[in-house]
Amino acid sequence: MRYKQYTFNLLSEGECSGCDATVYLPLLSQELADRGFETFEEYPEEKRLIAYVSERSFESLEDEGVWCLECLHIAFSYHASLCASENWNSRWEVEGFAPFALGNELYVRAPYHRASPRVMQELLLEPRCAFGSGAHHTTQMMLSLLLEERERLAGARLLDVGCGTGVLGIAAALFGAERIDFVDIDATAVENAKHNTALNGLTVSCSFYEGILDELTFEEACFGALVANIHRNIILHDLPHYRRLLCSGGLLLISGFYQKEDAEMLRLALEEAGFRYLRGKDSSGWAALAFIA
Repeated sequence: MRYKQYTFNLLSEGECSGCDATVYLPLLSQELADRGFETFEEYPEEKRLIAYVSERSFESLEDEGVWCLECLHIAFSYHASLCASENWNSRWEVEGFAPFALGNELYVRAPYHRASPRVMQELLLEPRCAFGSGAHHTTQMMLSLLLEERERLAGARLLDVGCGTGVLGIAAALFGAERIDFVDIDATAVENAKHNTALNGLTVSCSFYEGILDELTFEEACFGALVANIHRNIILHDLPHYRRLLCSGGLLLISGFYQKEDAEMLRLALEEAGFRYLRGKDSSGWAALAFIA
């Protein structure tokens, strides 16, 4: 799937001269998410935001123009360019993708890294897409929550929504889940998840789907666990699907959003939808939450 990269630069602060960029850049991200944008890189010191949108939403915004945050009277100039296809494995090697461990329980590494003799299990990733290396704070928090909830994973069928490289679904299988369904809007991610499940020699049943939950048909209450490390607006949109697909007592883990701006709002929304809050984590401004259906 093709992507466009939009670069937003502060044009005018209006009445908010000196306003902290860590306040208005997340607001810009949230407004863009409503237009179909999926991934964001914020650069507060430069007062700049880079946002990515898939070809499904290419028509949602012109390739250049001015975007105004009316609530703060702030304006941004922006321009778009088509993202070139990348060999993410080569890029990660050049940029120094670092393996990491969760205590002595799990070691996440690429095939070109040395194995670690001090951990119980290893998870291998060979990236062919941009998302899900395990290096991001959200992914590491989700892996930590999976480890803490491994008793609930035993024998479960798990749905990995927005699977990227497949790291969360693969970890769930290593922690005891017996069937994994991987879903992503990006065909490259789906193929990468397939590749990485084979790389890890998973023997559990694995299924792979390209698309979004609105387009897919699963039986009600067929999953014992569901993980979603995606933008908060997608989580809110997909909440009815989570409620319908999870069995009573099923585990829901979510991340991909900010602690300060989003975590409490999402917790309340999920509780209102009938989920019971278990615990949360935060790291460098990001958050992850765990619930029971």
